[in-house]
Amino acid sequence: MKTICIYNNKGGVGKTSVTGALAVELVIKGKKVLMVDTDSQGNLSTQFMNKAPIENELADYLNDYSIGLNSCVYKTRYDNLYIIPSKEMIAGGKLNDWFTNGAVKTENSDIAKYLVEDAEKLGFDYLIFDTAPAFSEANKKFILASDEVIPVLQVAKSSMDGLLNYHVSLQKLKGRNTKPLSNKIIFNQFEKSKAVQKALLPTIEEMENKKYLIPVDQAFRKAELGGIAAQEIGIKPETQEVFNQILADIEG
Repeated sequence: MKTICIYNNKGGVGKTSVTGALAVELVIKGKKVLMVDTDSQGNLSTQFMNKAPIENELADYLNDYSIGLNSCVYKTRYDNLYIIPSKEMIAGGKLNDWFTNGAVKTENSDIAKYLVEDAEKLGFDYLIFDTAPAFSEANKKFILASDEVIPVLQVAKSSMDGLLNYHVSLQKLKGRNTKPLSNKIIFNQFEKSKAVQKALLPTIEEMENKKYLIPVDQAFRKAELGGIAAQEIGIKPETQEVFNQILADIEG
């Protein structure tokens, strides 16, 4: 099983949209995929849970992994696509409290690794973490439990300025470990017609990482509002080309 962490320490860059679309593309390729919603806002859960009741959420497993991961896994409307959801705080979600208190407890130092191990036992080919926008102690656990971490940025100077700090922080976190791999960057909501974004392309091209430019695509927004996958609405051909390349590189 391969574990991928979709990350950025800022919100509003489209991490959830990318996570959902990437997971669906893997399913289309015949893979069995588990998405893990590690954001207490629960946007990924809202999109893919089809308003189904959530008995056990991610926080329940993080607080007591003896309940078994399978009790927190829910099937989506798409064959071979599953999710471990997180409830919103207004709905009684406990994830934010775990981020504040549980994540810093010594006994929880390996909890994300336990989650990955238990997911592999359930027969998943891929696990994808959709992280909250913070370089928190909780997110550090999800990052270190992953085979690779892929930051999602917007084509903006502020996002790119923060990229260097991200790489420095990640290297310190990894220490001498080879994982997680971090050789890919996804730039989301790219508009060729915007002069400001176009002016940043030379800087992006100079980066050593593999770069992917996902264009502005209204299918993502409509999918979030409709509680379905963007592919069900129909993504742009150029969007599909980018995801084809991402998948090709991930599967190696």
